[in-house]
Amino acid sequence: MLYYPGCTVKATAIEYEKSALGILKEFGINVIELERWICCGIYHGLTVDTAYQTVAPMRNLIWAQNQAEKLSIDNNYLLTLCSMCYNTLKSAHLRYINDENIAKRIKAFLNDESLYKGNIKVIHFIQILNEIIGYDKIKEKLVNPLKGLKVVPLYGCMLLRPNEIAIDNPENPQIMQNLLHILGAETINYPYVNQCCLSYLVTKRPYLVWKRADDITNSALDKGAKLIVTTCPLCAYNLTEGQKKSFGSVKLPIFYESELIAYAIGKYEYLKKDRLNMLENILKGV
Repeated sequence: MLYYPGCTVKATAIEYEKSALGILKEFGINVIELERWICCGIYHGLTVDTAYQTVAPMRNLIWAQNQAEKLSIDNNYLLTLCSMCYNTLKSAHLRYINDENIAKRIKAFLNDESLYKGNIKVIHFIQILNEIIGYDKIKEKLVNPLKGLKVVPLYGCMLLRPNEIAIDNPENPQIMQNLLHILGAETINYPYVNQCCLSYLVTKRPYLVWKRADDITNSALDKGAKLIVTTCPLCAYNLTEGQKKSFGSVKLPIFYESELIAYAIGKYEYLKKDRLNMLENILKGV
């Protein structure tokens, strides 16, 4: 399976990549990082004329297509860990195959590249856990169930919107809660489960992001949560930095679902040491 890492995972979410790729290895999934990749281009927005903003993700899709053909990879899956990358790549793919005008313009922009055949299947890490590995197989490997651990999931918006790329029901997602229940954790309902962290407003209007981080954190704390679980590196960054701004420290740690799986199946080598220590300390207190 080909793997598109993206910029954030290689910079501020190294612990996510380490644990996620390690887990896939445990379940017999061979991951090959793309030989060539560039920034996904970030979400292209909802303006009418965004063909030029589709160039970056389309370049990555073409390079993935070429590498899949070179290595004779039949399934054409392209794994992403980052929710933003998933959304951007999947949206670009759908726009290209469903809009002849967009496809024509993209071909003109990318006349130095191979023709995109539209057969790359962009898939997010949690979809692989759910649809390819299966939660039952994860349960079979449990050695450290997260009993008593109260958590709140934070999907963010990029995995759930728009509808055509959503991995679950946008208004009532359950895919992450189902995984956390398999691991033995208790998920808590709260109003921010599918809300946006305000994304890249952190570069333009950070005070709004810090306010959103404060609202999410306080809501989770009021419900008795011991940590927040997310699939999105940007959500993790904004909530971590937002807590530092609001509280002077991180009151409620942010963990990726892959880190909790690694701990629950006893594969500590896939966890950074400081993250392992933090999680163990949390579990001692539940």
